[in-house]
Amino acid sequence: MKSTRREMNETSEIGQTNEEVTYSFRFGPSNKLIRLTQQQLDATPYLSALVAHKDDFLSSQNESGEYVLSSRIRYTWFIAILRSITTEHPSVLFTELSQDVNVLGMLRLHDYLCVNPLSVPLLKDVHLARSNSINTENANECAEYRRASPLEARDTAVQFIVALARNEYNLDDFETIQCSFSLVMVILS
Repeated sequence: MKSTRREMNETSEIGQTNEEVTYSFRFGPSNKLIRLTQQQLDATPYLSALVAHKDDFLSSQNESGEYVLSSRIRYTWFIAILRSITTEHPSVLFTELSQDVNVLGMLRLHDYLCVNPLSVPLLKDVHLARSNSINTENANECAEYRRASPLEARDTAVQFIVALARNEYNLDDFETIQCSFSLVMVILS
């Protein structure tokens, strides 16, 4: 009986035209359930590794074949992270959550899930010294600037705030502090 339930959890919903494999995950304390497609699973390396090594962990699946997640993985935070990945818009990380949510906790979950980190934005005419210039990707590339849409501006603001939270900028540099403060004031206005 257990294998039949597991097969049902890892197969498509009845009525779908293509037989896409889905994986069921149960969130510890909230007891909420989510089904991820293979593409969604691949976007979250932590969960992908959990599925790939399901036989290595005694308690990774319950009797229904659902993968039971740690209490550290909160459902609402996970959903916001998943939507930001699938829509490719970092601003979803903040627009999907209530105002009283612990944003730093959600960012720690983002890291815990081993999701690709948000890029550090390139900002025109702004001095922001990086904390670790060795990790700067495409440092010699030129960016083409154009007027941003409101969604692009929100995404860039989120990338900037996340970069600040992750100490990507050298806050020992006075000019970086001034520019960061100015940008935060623009974002909050």
